[in-house]
Amino acid sequence: MALVIAALAAYMVTHRASAPTIPADTANTIDTTDTSTTTDDSGMSVPHINSVTPTTARIGDKIEIRGTHFSGFEGDKYAWIENAAGVPGIIYGDMLKATDSYITFTLDSKYCMSNTSYSGNDCPSYLDIVPGTYKIFVQPWGTVSNKVEFTVVK
Repeated sequence: MALVIAALAAYMVTHRASAPTIPADTANTIDTTDTSTTTDDSGMSVPHINSVTPTTARIGDKIEIRGTHFSGFEGDKYAWIENAAGVPGIIYGDMLKATDSYITFTLDSKYCMSNTSYSGNDCPSYLDIVPGTYKIFVQPWGTVSNKVEFTVVK
């Protein structure tokens, strides 16, 4: 597994060097721009979130993320939630329902601040989800999508 990860990392360094910077917009309505064929300079697909529904939720509510090009290494499909200070937490969501254009999850009260899915290690630190404004994004293959504003209420 370590050899596969090392080879993947080497590939990404040589093939992602010219990847464009995607602006972190905060639009939370459906973007009607067709992004299904959007690629970077190396021909890799650029992830894009079209919508997060609902845009305001409570802990325990079901959230849906729709867009394009969500699949990462080995078909991974996860998202990130980021607080106002820029601290991220990983959202694994319902992997049985996730697709390249759809992720659903139940809003938790905390998320691991690092991706430990391959290491098997326990989460070293958590992002506590409290009422406030957050941004949700995906990051397959190291390419960050647009960031969509999301509000957590009591």
